[in-house]
Amino acid sequence: MSYIMIVYATDEWFGSADNLLKRESPVEYVDEYCETGKCMDGWETRRKKQEGHDYCIIKLEQPMIVNAIEIDTSYFVGNYAPHVSLDCTLCPSNTFDELQNVRKHKGRGTETSVREYITCQKLLKRSEWFEMCKTDLKGNTNVSIESNYRRLVSHLK
Repeated sequence: MSYIMIVYATDEWFGSADNLLKRESPVEYVDEYCETGKCMDGWETRRKKQEGHDYCIIKLEQPMIVNAIEIDTSYFVGNYAPHVSLDCTLCPSNTFDELQNVRKHKGRGTETSVREYITCQKLLKRSEWFEMCKTDLKGNTNVSIESNYRRLVSHLK
């Protein structure tokens, strides 16, 4: 089994970015609620009130070629991202360890601090990022998207 992990996410208010890496099909929570709202089996962030977009950084177990990704928006019918893009880089495996250590101590429903954001921006600039793929999304669907980038990568964003 491969070891892939989320090392950083801009927002995990409603649902953990770790849900992006689940191998099982998503589960619908019909009438279940938690401290941040309705329980969702996916990565769900708050609506953005400023420019930009939410993203996470995924560390792969080892450098590899990613041929395609699967995106499943099951049970997200009115609150899904209208489109998604995936960028990639090849950098030393410890490049984002500082962010990973901060994330370990945060819980769901916590905000990214200004310090975390600035640190992330500095670390992102240390690597050259390439667009792998992008597509429009629809709610309650499952799509597989082929990669346009056929080289070794270590991290995805």
